[in-house]
Amino acid sequence: MDSTKEPEITPEVQDLKRLVEQGLSTDVLETCSALGNLTVKSAGIRGAIRPDGRSKMLEEVLRVVIGEQRKQALEMLDDVLPKDIDRRHLPILVAAAGELLGLHDVDAFNTVLQVRRPLIEGARDKSLDAVWSDLLAKDNKTGVTVERRLRAALWLGRTSSKTTEFGPKRRQKQLLEALASVVKDYLETPRVRSGLRGMTVDHVALNQAKHQELPAGLWPFKIIEPKSSVSEDWKNILDGSTLTPTFCSLGHSVERRIEHGGAELDTQGALAWLSNQCGRTVFFYGDRGDGRSSYINHLAAHSLDAHIFLWWKSTMLGFDVRALEQYRENVIGRLEEGAPGSEPTIVVVCELQPPGRPDIEEHLIMALHERQHDDDGLVILIAGREGQLNHLATRVARREEMQLKPVSDDEAEKLAILLREASQNLKPQSEQEVTKRYPNLRRFLQLDEVRQIKLLADPEHPLLVCLLKAVYGTDMWSKLYEELEDLSPADRKAYMHICLASLAGMSLPDSILIRLAPGVALDERSQRDPWIRNDEDENSARHQYIAQVVLEKSCASRGKRPALLAECVRDYGKNFRSGREFGDVLRQLILTAKGFEPVSTSRDADELKRAIRDGAREALLGVEDLYGTIHSQDPENYWHHTEWAKAIWSFVQGVQARELTANHLALLDVCDKLLKTARDLPGCVDPQRLDYYLARHRVLRLRSEETPNFDALCEAIQEASAFSGSEWFKKNYYLDLFAWSRELLSFVGANPIEEPDVENARDLYEVMTDSHETLRAKFPEIGSKELGGTKKDTSFGDLVTRIAFEQFPREVATGILKEAWERSVELGNPNEQTGTAYAEGLLKQREKERGLDREEELRKEAVEILAIIATSESPTPHGASLLARHAREDEIPPGWASQLDEAVKRKDLSHHARAHLNHARALIEQDETKRIRFLQYAVSFYRQAAWPNGDPKRTVQRDWWDAIQDLEKTDFSDWGKYKKQHLDFYNGKGR
Repeated sequence: MDSTKEPEITPEVQDLKRLVEQGLSTDVLETCSALGNLTVKSAGIRGAIRPDGRSKMLEEVLRVVIGEQRKQALEMLDDVLPKDIDRRHLPILVAAAGELLGLHDVDAFNTVLQVRRPLIEGARDKSLDAVWSDLLAKDNKTGVTVERRLRAALWLGRTSSKTTEFGPKRRQKQLLEALASVVKDYLETPRVRSGLRGMTVDHVALNQAKHQELPAGLWPFKIIEPKSSVSEDWKNILDGSTLTPTFCSLGHSVERRIEHGGAELDTQGALAWLSNQCGRTVFFYGDRGDGRSSYINHLAAHSLDAHIFLWWKSTMLGFDVRALEQYRENVIGRLEEGAPGSEPTIVVVCELQPPGRPDIEEHLIMALHERQHDDDGLVILIAGREGQLNHLATRVARREEMQLKPVSDDEAEKLAILLREASQNLKPQSEQEVTKRYPNLRRFLQLDEVRQIKLLADPEHPLLVCLLKAVYGTDMWSKLYEELEDLSPADRKAYMHICLASLAGMSLPDSILIRLAPGVALDERSQRDPWIRNDEDENSARHQYIAQVVLEKSCASRGKRPALLAECVRDYGKNFRSGREFGDVLRQLILTAKGFEPVSTSRDADELKRAIRDGAREALLGVEDLYGTIHSQDPENYWHHTEWAKAIWSFVQGVQARELTANHLALLDVCDKLLKTARDLPGCVDPQRLDYYLARHRVLRLRSEETPNFDALCEAIQEASAFSGSEWFKKNYYLDLFAWSRELLSFVGANPIEEPDVENARDLYEVMTDSHETLRAKFPEIGSKELGGTKKDTSFGDLVTRIAFEQFPREVATGILKEAWERSVELGNPNEQTGTAYAEGLLKQREKERGLDREEELRKEAVEILAIIATSESPTPHGASLLARHAREDEIPPGWASQLDEAVKRKDLSHHARAHLNHARALIEQDETKRIRFLQYAVSFYRQAAWPNGDPKRTVQRDWWDAIQDLEKTDFSDWGKYKKQHLDFYNGKGR
């Protein structure tokens, strides 16, 4: 074997050797196919790369690897003798290899010179003195070959560049092999593979094209992409910034799973599935703080070569589907010039935050209806909470759904590893500084793996809460609040404003924040200390959850800043006339405060809601010409007017009519002006709905008067009821109609209604019964309490019909009940209580028709109704006794006796109900002995029912007497004692 033959070297080392010999120019880097392809593969790039993309990525990888190894080499330089340096000291070998490549760091090399100076001064080769002097004077990173060799030699503790000590056949190969090994290991590291994709922002052809084809001027969409850097600030992991919607990270995210159609998808599976959804709308469900937004950013960061993720940011500019399609065509045209056949999928992300924005939703719906074909290369991704998006999903055709899965044990384990890595990579800080900033971090990292996973994958809390608990501990809410307390007065006020805006789903531009909090240190505080600022100079809290915690703790019973919070809310009123931006934040705050869920405690959340609403009401009442100011800010915008009307109405809604103050009525006047203006605007979406609101407000004003005007109120309620049945007419609207009409009729009391009020009252009953039956049929969860009854008062007859029979002649009252019964049947939910009352009215009317043609007709109609009720899911005991008394044998439903036997066993029956059932059972029993026993039971229960609350019930008196008379008709000889008990009871004896 020829000993002089050079040992075979790997393709990667060959690439490095070429770079040493020819330099790190773009042309030479392009020839490094082994290392270049390895870099691209590790980054997971599938699409085309711009012409110099691979070379740039490889150069950056080499710089990062050598830079990291150089830092480690400096730490071990003093502890290793030159003669002992071998492959165990890879960082030193790689640092030396970096010098051969010309990747020189002046500060690092000066440190090496200090460590190696004794070697230089004692060198035998005196000619080196001049060389080293020359090296010390130079700052260039390349230098001639001899300089690179000398620098490399010095890292190794050598002071000569002779071939015997530092020749290409020996040490150079060793150094390049070390570098190639470290580069390959580096590219295989999961975090690095993820981080490498950051380089694709600059070097993948699609990323270049998507920026070049962005439309000029204002455009409502913003590209979602990570920063073009491998290295990132590890504090993002520890303070929750990675879960912020505006934060797109590569290496600082843990892969999550989604569910679609019962199947779980990982990142690549989700991206592949999205590519097949072109022309469709995808609803992405996930709870607040659970990582929904960060998952979208994760997808965007991991598909930079195949997808373009756009965020619909400037919603005021609308949503133009055709402009998006044109943008995609332009990008494809740009790609065809350098990479034919590449057609990316555009994913447009619409993140809808509570309390919701009808204007945004309407823009979105209109845009979706304009889509011309199924395969337009666009996927509209609407993200939010499932309950929040349900109403929107019903209006969208060609839709799909995906759900973010809860954090698994495997994902929690990876997140724990990420937290540990973040802790290790923090910029040099003392143990005391780390503990002060992250008080629970060290303790969490000392837990065993099982307990770490249990904490991070806790199904009872959102991911953000679990993460903050790991870093800050169980007292995390107090720690987050301390971030506010530790600020200067100006910064504290600025942060309070930012938290209020973030709670409302908004951010504050620098210009607004400076006006609200003069003297704020924007640059210092907006570096997550404690808030963040995006590329558009808009400030927001690190997460909406964190903002809410700060606010809840500020106005809690032991909070120190309720006055500051109130002042901040009032600031928007003071600046109301200075620009629409101030009013928009105040409006969204008002709407948000109507019903956000608590983060810390329910008590804290309630106090925060009250503080915001009190401050906002004061702010609005202090604005001169409130309507004129709101209108002037956007005079032609329908949604601007209706959303403000909704916000202002919230201060009146729920207040009892008799408790309305002058301030309430003043705000109601502004609300009406806004609604009337909106109704007349060209963009009015639903004028009928606005007309209903105006009618509702008229009813409220009339009800607030000390002596209600019966005719005017009847007219107003009728006007409002004309809109029932509309698509938007839901539970609360029917509840209002029922409550208004019942309340007005109750003013009349038990007094008969006389002309000219009979017609109005009759119409009121129609409104009341129709709304009641609609509520029963469409909203079965409604209880009697919501209808104005009590827990035990579930009978519609007790709530309504009793008043009707007292206020109208029986024929008119029966007619009212007939309409109510037929309406309930029409709605597919027969009302047993109404039917029983109606049937009883027919039977009473029959008594007046004795001997006439209609007598039998009335009986048959009543029995038919009672038979339907008897076999329903909720038969009425009184209806059962009426049916048993008035039906012929052939009209009794088959098997009814057995049903009655089972019904009477129920433990929740009242004495009166149990009496009715036994009475009915007796009337249909053929066996005389059994009939007597059932009648005895009935008489006994009637007696117990007659005195339940210290006052005899007249309705029971009649039923009791009927049962005694039925007992008299039998062979029972001792019926007289029951008759005596009845007479004694109602004569005041024996009660």
